[in-house]
Amino acid sequence: MIKWFNMSCCKFSILLLFFTELFYTERTHCRNLKILQNLFYKPMSQDPNISNELIKLLFPNLEEMIALHGK
Repeated sequence: MIKWFNMSCCKFSILLLFFTELFYTERTHCRNLKILQNLFYKPMSQDPNISNELIKLLFPNLEEMIALHGK
């Protein structure tokens, strides 16, 4: 009984660590996307000297990525 309990706790701990790491990685990814948007994408898109084609080339699907990962 104790051996089974220890194995269950070990598997649960590994699962908990896995999901915790996944959660924090996703949160960091979302934060990095928003930083990219605020520091580069928005100012560049407001600059009349930078073409929309270049912005689309540099930041493909940035808005969609933020919407997708922000949920």
